[in-house]
Amino acid sequence: MTFVDNARYNLSLIVSTLGGTDMSALSMINEVGAKYLLVAAAGDLEQRTIGAIEHLFEQQQTPEHLRNFVKKKALERQFHTMFDWKSKSATSFFSLFGPAVKTKMAAFCKEDPHKEDLSAFLSIVAERNTMVHQGLAEYSLHYTLDEVYELYRRSLGFVNLIKIGLVNPDN
Repeated sequence: MTFVDNARYNLSLIVSTLGGTDMSALSMINEVGAKYLLVAAAGDLEQRTIGAIEHLFEQQQTPEHLRNFVKKKALERQFHTMFDWKSKSATSFFSLFGPAVKTKMAAFCKEDPHKEDLSAFLSIVAERNTMVHQGLAEYSLHYTLDEVYELYRRSLGFVNLIKIGLVNPDN
């Protein structure tokens, strides 16, 4: 069970405990809970994506000093520059690994279920970016707690696709 799974479970417990007793408190918990879960889920997806890239270097037995360089200069605090959030596309991310990977992964992402997984991934992280930059407290999130959680679960499929596609780009 991930941190996001635990957060969703705990928030759901609070909502069910309130039940119909205090509708304004229930509404506030749902709104704040969905925002909290969105930030937690997007952060987890970022860490998993960066982790998948780091794992690739470990599998290739890249020397530690080179892995450190990649981590510190190419990965740390660079996640949001790797994707084109406005056009909701992963093409810029895949192109960082060369034309063969870009072509292969773009083809994968046009197929079901990868298309939906990618869409969920881009939606949840882009929404987090927008919400944080526009002001968390004032932002009106158009996802419910359950919808955020479902997007997160779908997004994990895209992270797994990254792991598979980058480890063996020629197949």
